[in-house]
Amino acid sequence: MSFKCQVCDGPASGVHFGADVCRACSAFFRRSVSRSHVYKCKGQRSCEIVSENSIRIANQRVNILFNVLKNACFEIFIKCFTIYIRPLLEYGTIISSPITKEQIRKLESFQKSFVFRVFKKFHINYSSYFDSLLHCHLESLERRRLLLDLSFMYKLLVSKEIIIPNISFVKFSNVSNLRRHNFHIRSLLSNSSKIGSQFLINRTLRCWNALPSHFFPQRPSSIVFKSHIASYNFDNFLILNNFNF
Repeated sequence: MSFKCQVCDGPASGVHFGADVCRACSAFFRRSVSRSHVYKCKGQRSCEIVSENSIRIANQRVNILFNVLKNACFEIFIKCFTIYIRPLLEYGTIISSPITKEQIRKLESFQKSFVFRVFKKFHINYSSYFDSLLHCHLESLERRRLLLDLSFMYKLLVSKEIIIPNISFVKFSNVSNLRRHNFHIRSLLSNSSKIGSQFLINRTLRCWNALPSHFFPQRPSSIVFKSHIASYNFDNFLILNNFNF
């Protein structure tokens, strides 16, 4: 069975960076990360990172779910969402993750709309978005993007599971404060503009450096690191909460 590249619709060569893509798109993704390149709009600089096409396709898939799974249980709807729809909204966020409140709300509103629709179908009382996520055993898309960024950073800087030669956008700090973990870093990229704040290192720097030292075991393990950050409270590093969304 052949698959199409989720970026360009060409023949996919396999799973690269968590998605079925062709070799060309995979190479483009790797180069973009290694150079920390953010692509600028050549028009009026009004293009949005959040892909309207991805949201449109995700909406179509949600409608298909509700039309086809008329007799399915609540758990099946949530499972289908996480497998069939959510990846559309998360593909490529290591390179171009939404950073403005408007963009973050726009993407999060899609999941919020789906959750509300499912609750309504099954006659479940909907109190608030974040309480409803707990009921569904889901996380906000904003939190998931942060966890993906931190996991990528760990594999790049600590466990070396991701190899990018000649990394020139980050350096390790001289750790003199014992309260800091041993992988405290500094960004070598400008963070003085909206474009600069899109860089992976800049958008994760404050959160990464604030992680507890026990998140970094002596023997590097991305599995252990993921388990630590999965249960950690990152509310201070997230924009959306119960009071503003």
